[in-house]
Order: sequence, then C-alpha cells, then structure tokens
Amino acid sequence: MLEHDDDPSAVTIRSVAAEVGVSQAAVYLHFQSRDELVYEAGYRFLAQHEADLDARIAATADPLERITRRGEAYVDFALEHPGTFHLLLMGSGRERNPDRFEGYDRVEDTGPGALVADLRQAMQEGRIPRRDPRLAAMVLWAGVHGAASLLVSLPDFPWPERGRMVRAVLDSQEAALRVPASRDSAW
Repeated sequence: MLEHDDDPSAVTIRSVAAEVGVSQAAVYLHFQSRDELVYEAGYRFLAQHEADLDARIAATADPLERITRRGEAYVDFALEHPGTFHLLLMGSGRERNPDRFEGYDRVEDTGPGALVADLRQAMQEGRIPRRDPRLAAMVLWAGVHGAASLLVSLPDFPWPERGRMVRAVLDSQEAALRVPASRDSAW
C-alpha cells in the first residue's frame, strides 16, 4: 500500500479493501478508522525497512560504521518515502496518538533500539567514551532527523550536495561522541 503510493492522504478504506480482496466492512473489523489503518501500514512499512537494514549490516563488525549506515539509511528512507516519513516522524505537531508508544517503556524497545546497541558496543570496545547510550542515541537521532526533515520539508532549498551534507552531519555527531564526557556534562 504505502510502498507503492507514498502519499498517505491518498489511501482510502476502499482502495485497501480492493488491494487485499476483502470488503470495506472487513477492514473496519480490524481498524476503527482510516487514520488507524494508515498509521499501522506506515509503521509496518518502516519496521520492514529497519529489518532489511539490520540484515544488510549484520556482518558489519564496526559499530561506528553501523551507526553511520543507519543514519544514511534514515535519510534515504525520508527522501524515498517523504509522505510516510512525514506522517510517522514529523506530523504537524497537532496530532496526538496516545497509543503510539504503548508497551514501549524503554528506548531499546523502539526503532532506535539497534542504535543504542551499536553505541553500547562502541563504548565497550573503547571506541567512544562511556556515557548513557540511550541519551547518546537520542542525540544522534535528533541530528540525523533534523537533516532528513529539512531535506523533506525544503526540497527546493539550495542545499549542498546531499551525500556530502548528510556525511558532514554524521561526521560531526561522531566527533561529538568522541569528546570525553565531563562530570558537568548532561550526558
């Protein structure tokens, strides 16, 4: 559904029912609304993207390389599927989905959980100073998300070459991770 038509606003209950070969009433047995259906499809699509990425980088022993590849893949997903990215990860700031993170008590249980694991490994190997890997993951995510959001929101802006810009964001974040945490540091 979303992998073919990346405009979530164009998805209708009728089109979903036709695509899977069921009645519209059957769709409503599983989803209370069109929005619930679209969010669920989007989350599943993003989860499949993350699973595919995990499979591609599983043999990469270097945790810092995995972190970089995750950042690049995040930006690629945003640019290849801007409608889904916007729906799931940007929104308008007005939507409130109280069930969105139900059952997720820890960052490690969410999409960035693999990033937390990569950071833990890099810290254990002495590649970067020890600090709270969950907080470090959220800082990295915020930086990459900012770049991805800007590229999606302002596609006509005269950006430097995309690959160079994304690489510069990732390099600056990796450099920040290498700075030893002080006692006064928040992380």
